[in-house]
Amino acid sequence: MQERSRKEIILLVDDDSAVRYMVGLVLRRYGYTVLEADSAESAIPLWERASEKIDLLITDNCMPGMTGVELTKVLRLKKSQLSVLLISGYRPDRPGDTVDWPFPMSFLAKPFSAGLLLEEVRKTLDCQVLREECAGA
Repeated sequence: MQERSRKEIILLVDDDSAVRYMVGLVLRRYGYTVLEADSAESAIPLWERASEKIDLLITDNCMPGMTGVELTKVLRLKKSQLSVLLISGYRPDRPGDTVDWPFPMSFLAKPFSAGLLLEEVRKTLDCQVLREECAGA
């Protein structure tokens, strides 16, 4: 059984409404508070209102306009220790892919199960405290 939330607040950003709905539903069922945005640009006002309370950013990388990595750069200027879980259908470990992440973050390839999502969320949140030990996780 998956560990429940410790009352963390998650900012979920994905341009795909079905993905946002399902990820939000799973997280809420396990006790997380979820703020949702359909783009990086619409996530920024949510962030401005609640940045002190947000524990984790879950963002798709490939979105129209600003990417998830670009959004992370913007938000980390304001909160340098922000935990990030990048979700994408484009795996960074395929032959020919390059990864240019200037900061530690977790990655979860779409599609993923609810169990894997919850496991990665918990691991990413727990690694916030142990940033150096978890940087390669």
